[in-house]
Amino acid sequence: LYTMLGYGMARLGDALQNDPYAWITYFSALCSAIGLVLFFQAALALSPAPIAFGVTLLLAVSNTLWHISTIPETQGLHTISVFGMLWLMIELIKNPRQFWPLAGLALLAGIGLANHRTIVLLFPAAGLLFLVSGAWRRLRPKQWLILTLLVLIPVASHGYLFWRVRDPHVVFSPRVSAFPSTLNSAMMVDLIRGELQDGSGLEGNIRLPEDDFNQRLDYVWGNLRDELGQTLLIMALLGLGILSIRNWRFGILAAAYLIPWAI
Repeated sequence: LYTMLGYGMARLGDALQNDPYAWITYFSALCSAIGLVLFFQAALALSPAPIAFGVTLLLAVSNTLWHISTIPETQGLHTISVFGMLWLMIELIKNPRQFWPLAGLALLAGIGLANHRTIVLLFPAAGLLFLVSGAWRRLRPKQWLILTLLVLIPVASHGYLFWRVRDPHVVFSPRVSAFPSTLNSAMMVDLIRGELQDGSGLEGNIRLPEDDFNQRLDYVWGNLRDELGQTLLIMALLGLGILSIRNWRFGILAAAYLIPWAI
């Protein structure tokens, strides 16, 4: 999805007689900016406005967000799905009878599935909250249909890949050193699933840790410590603990998201 939208931005830049490649990077920055707005909404739902603005500003100048905002990569669009879903899950905790947070969650989940596989790390939290809040009991058939369509419409963008395999000039190489081969529908299914033609998985595929759990945990903790610093990291964990004590549903949400993410 990022590639398709980035192509549109490139054509817009070209029409304005600018460098089309730069406009793809501008799209990353735009996505990150939208993601920050959604993050601010999530922070605002949990804290006073000055604190919400402060933590959003801290995120805005972080190495990670600055990096993904200045390269042509999918993570900028990914922040929209992640931060938006976190905000809407908080809103669902506060307003379990409202339908709009569920509709937004469905749409952002679909966008995430069409953009970056790791969005599934949010699904256990969203699914558990959906059950705990009792929202599923109040949905009418029409609303179930709306939610299903909101998920499927962005995911349907994968259909473009199957349409392009008919082009004999579109080729695929499973490795940099491999000779390109003509694409077919089976290859597209494998790519969407994260499987390369030589049987190996794409780098960063989601899998359960085997004998390297401690090393993975050290990696996650080390990244957070380098990004925030030891003091801010401890304060963040304390803040999560306090919020979880004040609202047990938020505690379940946080645990259901952070545990799969850390593993």
